[in-house]
Amino acid sequence: MEELRSTEILEQEIHAESKKEAEKILSAVRREAEKILSEVAPRLEAAKAEREKFYAEKVAKCEKDLRASVPLECQRFLVSFISQGVDSALNEYFKKLSQEERLEISLKPILAKKEFFSSKKFRAKVYGFDLDLARASLEKNLKDNLLSAEKIDFALSGEEAQSGIEFHEGVILESEDKGVKCRLTLEEAVSELKDKHYGELAEKLFGDNLRKI
Repeated sequence: MEELRSTEILEQEIHAESKKEAEKILSAVRREAEKILSEVAPRLEAAKAEREKFYAEKVAKCEKDLRASVPLECQRFLVSFISQGVDSALNEYFKKLSQEERLEISLKPILAKKEFFSSKKFRAKVYGFDLDLARASLEKNLKDNLLSAEKIDFALSGEEAQSGIEFHEGVILESEDKGVKCRLTLEEAVSELKDKHYGELAEKLFGDNLRKI
């Protein structure tokens, strides 16, 4: 009987000791968890602040780029609008001219450089214009220096269409020795006109409105 009581006492002591150890472990775990949480919270706040700063900078950059791009886009639109207006006006002007008048515009360089064109013999390739009309005008200007004149398609002329111009008409002169090639085309005349008088053309079309933009 005495042995049974001793065993019970021993079990109680073991149970009490185990409980104390368990409480110690739980207490240590709680302290560790609290420590981790106390460290995590500031890290989370720091990470949040860092991300907010990052996105704020991204938004600010986007807004800055947008403000910078809007004037640039407006300027591009303005340039395109003016260019289209000039091209449209030129096309309307050419539509009112006869083919003979457009041919005269294309062949103006011959009159401007008579000495050069009178020093060589040329073969002519004509596109867009009526061949007989072009030949007659070339014979008048080049006289015996015109060896021949033939009609070709624009696609085979080697010329590139100038953006905005609807008329593809011209004469290509090539010297007998093939050392000289002259482009006497309506598009070339338009290109030269734009180079020299683009500002004047735009001013005539848009006037005071151009200065207000």
